[in-house]
Amino acid sequence: MAESVVSFLLEKLVALAEQEVELLKDVQDEIEEMKREFQSIKAFLKDADAKVDIDQGVKEWVEQVRDVAYEIEDVLDDYLFCHYIKEVDNDVGERHGSCIGSIAGISQRVIDFFKYLKSQHEIGYQIQDISMRIQAITNRRRRFNINNSVDQGPTLASTTKRDPREDALFLEEFQLVGIENAKAKLVGHLLETETRLGVVAVYGQGGLGKTTLVKKVYDNPKVKGQFPYRAWITVSQIYDAKSLLKSLMKQLLPTLGGAETMEAIELKQMLNNNLRQKRYVVVLDDMWELDAWKDLKNAFPNDNENGSRIMVTTRSKNIADTCLEEYGYMYPLQPLDPEDSWKLFYKKAFKQNVLNMNVSSEQVLRDRSAKFLKKCNGLPLAIVAIGGLLSVKQPSEWDQVYHNLGSLIDGSTSGSQSQLRDLNFVISLSYNDLPYHLKSCFLYLCVFPEDYPIDCSRLLRLWVGEGFVKRMRSVDMTMDEIASLYLDELIQRSLVQVTKINERNKVKECRIHDLMRDFIIAKARNQNLATIITEKKEELEFVYFRLLRVLDINDVNLLEFPSQVVNLLYLRYLSLRPNHLTSSVPDSVGKLVHLETFDLKCNLMIRELPAGILKLRRLRNLLAYGVQLPAGIHRLTTLEKLEWVNADEEGSSLLVKELGMLPELRKLAIRNLREDDSMQLFASVQKMKYLSSFKVWSKSIKFLHSSNLSSPPSSLKCLHMGGALDRIPCWIPSLQNLEEIQLYYSGFKSNLLQVLQVLPNLVILRLLDGSFDGEELSFVKGFPRLKRLFLRNLKNLNKMEVEQGSMPVIGVITFIICEKLEFPLGLENLTTLDEIISTDMSPQFVDKMVQHCWKPGHLPQLTINEEDSYLL
Repeated sequence: MAESVVSFLLEKLVALAEQEVELLKDVQDEIEEMKREFQSIKAFLKDADAKVDIDQGVKEWVEQVRDVAYEIEDVLDDYLFCHYIKEVDNDVGERHGSCIGSIAGISQRVIDFFKYLKSQHEIGYQIQDISMRIQAITNRRRRFNINNSVDQGPTLASTTKRDPREDALFLEEFQLVGIENAKAKLVGHLLETETRLGVVAVYGQGGLGKTTLVKKVYDNPKVKGQFPYRAWITVSQIYDAKSLLKSLMKQLLPTLGGAETMEAIELKQMLNNNLRQKRYVVVLDDMWELDAWKDLKNAFPNDNENGSRIMVTTRSKNIADTCLEEYGYMYPLQPLDPEDSWKLFYKKAFKQNVLNMNVSSEQVLRDRSAKFLKKCNGLPLAIVAIGGLLSVKQPSEWDQVYHNLGSLIDGSTSGSQSQLRDLNFVISLSYNDLPYHLKSCFLYLCVFPEDYPIDCSRLLRLWVGEGFVKRMRSVDMTMDEIASLYLDELIQRSLVQVTKINERNKVKECRIHDLMRDFIIAKARNQNLATIITEKKEELEFVYFRLLRVLDINDVNLLEFPSQVVNLLYLRYLSLRPNHLTSSVPDSVGKLVHLETFDLKCNLMIRELPAGILKLRRLRNLLAYGVQLPAGIHRLTTLEKLEWVNADEEGSSLLVKELGMLPELRKLAIRNLREDDSMQLFASVQKMKYLSSFKVWSKSIKFLHSSNLSSPPSSLKCLHMGGALDRIPCWIPSLQNLEEIQLYYSGFKSNLLQVLQVLPNLVILRLLDGSFDGEELSFVKGFPRLKRLFLRNLKNLNKMEVEQGSMPVIGVITFIICEKLEFPLGLENLTTLDEIISTDMSPQFVDKMVQHCWKPGHLPQLTINEEDSYLL
C-alpha cells in the first residue's frame, strides 16, 4: 500500500509542475529533489511491502515512508488551498469591483499579497524539513537490506511463509462438506467421450476450496483409471516456468532423462512430442497470471485426440476464460449453502467438545453460531478458521471474538490466533497481488456498511473524485469508463461480488464478503486511508475538513443546502441525494471550481440552478431531476452526463441550442420539452458524437419533430422518447449499437416492428403508454439479440403473434394493462423464454397464460399481478 501512496504523491508532484503554480525558486528545487528521492524509494517498496509481516524493522520503515508521503501531500494541499482562495478572492473582486481603485481596496490587496508571500516561505521551510527526513529514510532502507524489486526474483515473504493451501492436498474425505455435487460434475467432464484436448477451469475467490475440490477429483478412482499419465503442479503468484516444466517432465515422463540440463523451450518441445499419443490429466493449481498459462500451454499438444484433460484453478475469471480456448468447461465454484455451512462449522467448532454447555438441542447450537456463519457467508476457509478458533474458547468469550474478528484476521491485534492466520494469508495473497491503483480502490470499499448494496455508478464516481482513477492518455475513454475497468478487474479477481445486473448485462450493484470487509477496514485504518465513524453526530462542522475531496451526504433527510460546503474548495464530488432540500442552491456554489460531480437527484423541490454553476469548468456529471439551467451552459465544455433538465421555460430555446456546444456529452436527459424546441434539440444531438444515452420527454404529449436528426451519433446505446411522433424516425435503423429503446405516447399505428426488428444489438424493447395505437403486433422475424420485451398500457392492442425465428434469445416478456389483448399466438416458438410477467391483465389472458405454461416441454416461470419494477 505504501507503493500506491508514493505513486499518487509522484503524480501530484508532476501535476503541480504542469499547473504552473507560482513557487519560490528554492521551493521548486526542493520539490524536484524530493520527486527524485521518492522515485528511487518507490523502486524498493514492492520488496518492502512483501516483508512487512515478517520483519518489524521493515514494517516501521514502510510506515515512515507512507507517513512522510502523506505529510508532503498535506503541505502541498495546504499551499494550493491558499492559492485557490487567492484566485477565488480575485475573481470576486473583479466581478463586483468592490474595492478596486479605493485606498481600502489597495490596502487589502497589499495585505493579501504579503499573506500569500508568507505562505510561499512557510511551504519552503516545511519542505526543507521533510527533505531531511526523506534522506534519513533512505539511509534506513540500506540498513534494513531492502532491495530493488525490479532486480529481485521471489521475495523473502514468498519463500519463507508456510502456504496453508498445501494442507488441502491432504484432507481426508470425512473432513469435507458440500463438495459431492461439484465433484460429480467435474469428474463427468473429465470422463466425457470428447477426444479433443479439453480444459476444465475452476475459478472463485480465495478460501472457497478450489484446490480441495480438484484434488478429490484428481484422486477419484474413475479418473485414475482413465488417465494413465497424471501430473499436479502448483503455479502460484511467483513461479519459475522452467521449474514447473521440469516437474511436469518428472511426473508425466519419468523414464526420460536430461530434463535438468534443458532450457524451457526444450522442455516444452520434449513434453509436446512425447504426449501426442498419451492420455493424460494435468492439474495447474493456483494460477494468477495469464503469462503462466502462455508459458505452459505449448507443452501440451493441440492435436492430441486421446481425450486428455487439463484442470486449472484460479481466482480470476479472465484467466479461466482464456484457458478454455477451443474446447473446455468453466466451473464457477460457489459458497456453501446454509446447511452445509452449519455442518462444516459444527465439525470444527465442537470437535473437541470443550464447551461446557448443558444443552441437548441442536437448535441452541445453531442460534449461538448464527452470527458467525453469517459473517462467513459460506466461505469454507473462513468457517474452518473461525470454527477452529471457537473450539478452544468458552461460550463467554464468543462475543468478544466476534467483535474483534476484523483485527484478528488482519493480525493487528496482539495474540491473533493461529487458526485465523491461514485466513489472513489467503486474503492477503489476493490483496498483495493487486496493482497499486487497485489497492486504494479496493480498500475504499470499507466505507460502505456491512451487507450494503453498493451502487456501481456511484462507486465509480467516488473513486474518480478521490483521485484513484488515472486518465489513460492513449485511450479515448472517460474517467468513469476507466473506473469501470478497475471494477471489472476486481470482479474478475473474485474480490468483489456482483449482486445485481441490469437488463443490458451491466453490473448495477456489488458487495464484498463480510470477512473481506473486516480485513480491509483494518488495513485501511492501518494505512490511514479511511476511518469509519459509527456513532451518531448531531451535526458536522465542515470547516474542519477544508481539504475534503468527496462529500456524499446520503439519505439523511437534509432540508437546507449546507452553507459551509461552498468553502470546501478542494471538493471534486458533491452528492446530496436522496434528500428533501427545500432551499435553493446558492450562487456561491461557483467557488467549487474543482467540482467534477454534482449530484442532486431525488431532490424534487430544487427547480433551478444558479448562474454560479457556470463557473464549474471541470464539471463532468450534473445530475438532478427537473431543474432549470441558467443561460450559458455551453461554457461547461467538460460535461459528460446531464440529467434531468427541464426545458419548458421561455429560455429553453437557447438551452437546447447550447447543448449542441457540449462536445463531450455521453448521457443527456431532457424533460418537458416544448414542441417548438424539438427540432433544435435533435439538431444539437446530431453534433454529440460520443452520446451513448439520450432520453427526452415532451411537454403535454406534444409532437417531437425528429427530422433534424438525419445522422444520429453512432455511439448511441440507449434511446428513450416520450411524445407524439409524426412518423417513425428514418434514422433509427442506422443505430447499429443501440441496445435499449423505450417509446411512449408516440402513437404509431403500423410498421413499427418492421423498423425495429433490423437493429442487430437491441436487447430491450419497451412499448409503453400509447406508443403503439394499432390493434396487432406481428413479430415476423428479426430482433436477433432481444432479451426483454415490455408492453404496457397499449389500449387498442388485441392481437400479438410470434412467428418461428423471431426473438431467438428472448428471456422475459412483460404485459401490463393491455386490456384488450388476447394471449399471444406462437409463444411456443420462443424456446428461450424463461418468464412471463402479467400485471393487471384480463382474467381470460391470465387463464390462457397458465394453460400455456403448463404444456409439456415448455415451462416458463409465471409472475402474475406483481408491481412493475421499472420506473420511468
